[in-house]
Amino acid sequence: MSSQRSVAVILGGGAGTRLFPLTGERSKPAVPIGGKFRLIDIPISNCLNSDLYHIFILTQFNSGSLNQHISRTYSMPHFLRGVVEVLAATLTPTNPYWYQGTADAVRQNFWYIYQIAQREKAERVLILSGDHLYRMDYRQMLQFHIDRKADITVSVLPVGEEDVTGFGVLQVDDQLNIVRFFEKPKDPALIESLRVSGTFGSVRIPPERPFLASMGIYVFELSVLEKLLNIKPHNDFGKEILPEALGQYSMLAYPFEGYWRDIGTIRSYYQANLEMCDLVPGFDFFPEDSPFFTRVRSIPPAKIQGARLERSLLADGVQLEPKCKITRSILGQRLCVRQGAVLDHAILFGATRYEEKANVPAGKPALGVGEGSILRNCIIDKDVRIGKNVTIEGAVGLPNRDDPNGLYYIRDGLVILPRKAVIPDGMKIPT
Repeated sequence: MSSQRSVAVILGGGAGTRLFPLTGERSKPAVPIGGKFRLIDIPISNCLNSDLYHIFILTQFNSGSLNQHISRTYSMPHFLRGVVEVLAATLTPTNPYWYQGTADAVRQNFWYIYQIAQREKAERVLILSGDHLYRMDYRQMLQFHIDRKADITVSVLPVGEEDVTGFGVLQVDDQLNIVRFFEKPKDPALIESLRVSGTFGSVRIPPERPFLASMGIYVFELSVLEKLLNIKPHNDFGKEILPEALGQYSMLAYPFEGYWRDIGTIRSYYQANLEMCDLVPGFDFFPEDSPFFTRVRSIPPAKIQGARLERSLLADGVQLEPKCKITRSILGQRLCVRQGAVLDHAILFGATRYEEKANVPAGKPALGVGEGSILRNCIIDKDVRIGKNVTIEGAVGLPNRDDPNGLYYIRDGLVILPRKAVIPDGMKIPT
């Protein structure tokens, strides 16, 4: 297969404002998912499972947590001659600008990426996003690219009309050559003209998803990418680079069949997590042939003392006291849920440490969820202290709101507690 002649570049994402407050102190790819992983683990693991061992992550916003996670998790064995390397935005005397977009991020680091690609005799670059949830064998896409002698290949899947304005939308001919491409179209007449039907390669286009959307996964021939980055100062792949390349280079669409989610909003993040609790989830972390990797911690197994659980995921080190009731929820590492607490459709990130009773700060609840508290339709960030008999309950239709004291936020009907929030006994949220 072709992966040994390719390098991978993962875009670390922008400010992630639509995922705030989860991105208040971390970048989007560093946001936890599935109880113990982070979003960045998805593309890195897909690369490693695809025999891609030269991986560059381009970071800029709130990147401290992300950089730390990568350095502690992905130390490449020397015999693989590979590297998982962070390339942070850097101001220099000749370049006094932060990354201006996805393409500009690659351009600013291209001299280094090109140097490594030349050394490893790599002929192409795989460009990925750091905030999508999916499982993919990139070797198949790379082989498709080589077999068709493409200059550029874009991974594509069908989407519904309600999603069109959030993606690059395209049309193809019978040979899967891209003949039209529009980034996030808004004009109703243009959108209607992009509607397709029938089949797309081997993929049948469902009537409810009659548009072909770019997944933000690209393969470029190294020489072609170099030309496109340098001919004009374009800053974004979807808005500028791909439309510029259309008609000048052989640009093909690669049909993707499988689960894929763009984790762009609080609601999409919440739904993607809780879908993992389904009896037969569209995505999970279990298959042995393509495992997902993350930082290994020396944490004891979960300890359950008589709780009732239904369709939930528990990470290492969770402690559940008697009479707890957990329904369709995800509990992160080291989370302590005390007696009689109820968690229903809740995502809790857990804690970065255990806390002995003697070390609980005076006047504050202990880390975790207090006795008799009820949490529904909410997301709880790390190291949160929730007192006794607290009620936190999101609901469809709740207006967005920022608590003036920063204790909580409401987005898309969900209550979100930021990292290290302290909720006193008996408090009700929203108030």
